[in-house]
Amino acid sequence: MKSKRNLWVLFFVVIIAGVFGLYRMGVFEQKDPIYIAVSAPGEDVSAPWTTEVTRSVQMYIDEANAEGGINGHEIKMITYIDGGDPAQAESVAEKIVQENKAMIVLGNGYSDPATAMGKVLAANNIPGMTSGATAPSVTEGNEWFFRVINDNTAQGSFVAQYASIFFGHKSAIILYEDNSYGSSLAVAFDDEFSAHGGTVFSNSPISSKSETLEKDIADIINSSEEKPDMFFLATYKRSGAVAAIYLQEHYPGIPVFGGDSLGADSFAAVVAEELGKAKADGITDGIYAPAQLIFDVASERAQIFRDRYIKNVGEMPTWFAATSYDSALVTIKAMRAAGISGDASQIAQDRLLLRDYLASIDQRSEDFEGVSGQIYFDEDHNYTQPLAMGLFSNDKFISAPVQLYHISVNDLPDDYLEKLRSGEILRINRQYFGRTRIIYVGIDINEFSELDIEGDHTYLADFYLWFRYEGEKIDFEDISFDNSVAPIDLGSPTEEKEIGNGHYTLFRIRQNFRNTFNLEDYPFDHHSLAIKLRHDTLERKDLIFVTDTLGIGEITREKTLDNLDKAHAFETISDWFPVTGLFFADSIHDFSTRGNPTHFDKKNDIEHSRFNVEIEIKRDYLRFLSKTMLPILAILVLSYLALFLPDREFETITSIMTGTVLSVIFFHVGLSGRLNVGYSVAIDYVFYAIYALLAVETFLSIVAWRKISKNNVDMSVKYMFWFMRALYPIVFTAVIVFTIINYDLI
Repeated sequence: MKSKRNLWVLFFVVIIAGVFGLYRMGVFEQKDPIYIAVSAPGEDVSAPWTTEVTRSVQMYIDEANAEGGINGHEIKMITYIDGGDPAQAESVAEKIVQENKAMIVLGNGYSDPATAMGKVLAANNIPGMTSGATAPSVTEGNEWFFRVINDNTAQGSFVAQYASIFFGHKSAIILYEDNSYGSSLAVAFDDEFSAHGGTVFSNSPISSKSETLEKDIADIINSSEEKPDMFFLATYKRSGAVAAIYLQEHYPGIPVFGGDSLGADSFAAVVAEELGKAKADGITDGIYAPAQLIFDVASERAQIFRDRYIKNVGEMPTWFAATSYDSALVTIKAMRAAGISGDASQIAQDRLLLRDYLASIDQRSEDFEGVSGQIYFDEDHNYTQPLAMGLFSNDKFISAPVQLYHISVNDLPDDYLEKLRSGEILRINRQYFGRTRIIYVGIDINEFSELDIEGDHTYLADFYLWFRYEGEKIDFEDISFDNSVAPIDLGSPTEEKEIGNGHYTLFRIRQNFRNTFNLEDYPFDHHSLAIKLRHDTLERKDLIFVTDTLGIGEITREKTLDNLDKAHAFETISDWFPVTGLFFADSIHDFSTRGNPTHFDKKNDIEHSRFNVEIEIKRDYLRFLSKTMLPILAILVLSYLALFLPDREFETITSIMTGTVLSVIFFHVGLSGRLNVGYSVAIDYVFYAIYALLAVETFLSIVAWRKISKNNVDMSVKYMFWFMRALYPIVFTAVIVFTIINYDLI
C-alpha cells in the first residue's frame, strides 16, 4: 500500500515540475500583441482603395503569425480611414498618437495626406511607411517616414527618358494636378526632358475640382503657339480623363503620356464615366503611363503573389495591393531583425529600434525581397526600382513593348558610357537600367487527343501559336518547348505580317507533349494539359513573354471553356472534360552555364522567361465507374444476396464469399496494372474496404458454419447472420459518403 502511495506522489511531483518548466518557458505567458496601423485612402472601409491596402497587409500578417508572429507576439492590424484628405489624415495621426498602440503606420495612398500625417508621426517618434504616395515631400526631411515605391523624381525622369529616347519626342506640353503630386511629377519630367534636349512649351496646373475643367485645359493648350510632339498628364484620374477626351477630340495625332495615377484599367473606366458610356470608346488607346508594377512583366514572385491574392480575394490585384503587401513584409522582417521586445510598456524604445533598422536597409538584399524586388531605402528613404511602362489598347492597360531592368554597378559593361549616350542604358536616381523586349504570345487550342494519363502521361496537342512584338526580328529556331516529347522545329510560319513597327508571326503546331500527372485521386482526379515554351538563349532581362490579352480576348473560365467547346477540342476524348484554363508567364531557372562562354562569369542561376498554357481537365468519374466498376458491383450484389439463402447455408455462403474475394483481387490487379505509378490511388482504398468487408463476412460465415456443424446453434449464430446482412449497406454507405465528401463530388 505504501509503495502505491509513493508512486502517486512521484506522479504528482513530475506533473508539477513539468507545468513549472512550461511556465518558465513562457508557454502560459500571455504576450502583448504588436499592432500595425493602416491609414487607408478610401472613403470608407469597403472602398476599393481601402480594401486593396488592408487585404494585402493582412495577407502578410497572416503569414507572419503562422510562423509564430514576432517572438511569440501576435501581430494585429488596426484600420483607419484618411479619405485622401490632408486634414482627415492629420486627425487620424493624432488619434494614433493618443491611442499609443501602433508600432508603425502603413498605407497612405495620396501624397498631401501622407505628408500631413508624416509630420505628426515624426513629431511623436512613430515610424510611417507609404505604399502609394509618390511626392518627394512625403519623405524629404522626415527621418521617421519611408516609401516602398519610386517617388515622382524617379517617375518623372523615367517617363521623360522613355519619351525622348524611345520615341524621339522633342517638345511637350505638361498639364499637372494642382497639388504636391502633380507639381513634383511635372518638375521632374520637365528637368529630365530638357536635359535630353527637349522643349516644354507649357507647364500648367489644373484641378479635378474645377467646375470649368475642360475650358481650363483648352485655354492652356490653345495658348501655345506651337503644337508639341507629345502631351504629359501629371494628374489624377478625373482631370486626366477630361484632358484625354479633349485631346483625342482636338489633337488626335499627338501622343499622350501620363503619370502612375493613370496607369491602371480603372483610368479607362473613369474616362467612360466622363463620357457617360459603358466603355471609353478608344479614347485611352495609345496613352502611355508608368506603373509601379505590371504583373505580366513582373518577377516570378509577383506572379505567385497575384495568384494567391486572386485565390484569397477573388479579384485581380493592383500595383497598390502589391506594394502594400511589400510594406508589411519589410516592416515585419525589420521588427524581427531589430530585436524589438514587443511589450506594450516598451513601445517607445521598440519604435526607435524599428526606425533605426529600417534606415539601415540601404542596399539590395535577398532578406527583404518583396513582390516588387529587393527593397532598400536611399538617403531620402525611397526605394528606386525599375518602373513598368504600360499603354492602353482597347481600353485595357497592358505592358508596353519595351521595359527596363536594374543593372548593378558591378554588372555594368565596359562601354556603359557609350550605351548611356545611345539610350541602351538609362540612369535614373543614380541607378542604372537596361532595356527588356516584350513579346506578346497567344495560343488557340484546336484539339487535344491521344490522351494517355495512366501510362506514358502524354497527349497530342494541335494549336495555333502567335507572337507579336516590335524591334528586330526574333530567331524562332531558339524557341523551345519544355514539355514536348520530342524537340519541336517551328519551321515556316503559317502567316507573317509587318504592321507599322510591329511584327506578327503565326505557327500551326501538332505535337505530343508530356506532363507530370498525380494519380492519387484516381478516378476522381484532375490534371493539367500544359504547353510550355521559352527562348533558349535570351535571358529574362533581355526578353519577357507576356500573355497577349488583346489577341486571346477575355481570359475567364467561362470564355476559355466556350472557346474549347466551339473548337471541339475534346471531341475525341470521351472520358474527360475541361474545367478551366490558364494563360500565364513565369520564369524558368537554369543552374548551369551549359558550356556557353557568355555565361562563364555569371551566377549559376540563369533566369529565362517562359509562357504557359494549362488546361485543367477532370475525369468523368460516373462514366468511368459505370464502365469499369459495374462487374465488381454485380459480383458484390450477388455475394450479398447469398446472405438471404434459406436455412442459413453458411457452407454455401463461405464458398461464395471466397470466390468473390478471388474475383475482386483478380479485377483489382488488372486495374492496377493499367496505372504507371508506384503508390496507392483512391480506387485502391475502395478495394481495401471491399477486402475488409469480405474478410469479415468470410470469417463470420466460417465461425457460424463451424457452430452449425457441431450442432452448437445458439442466438450468437442468429446475431452473426443479421450482422453480416447489415454490414454490407453500412460499409457501402460509409464508403460512398466518405468519397463524396473527401473528393468534393457534389
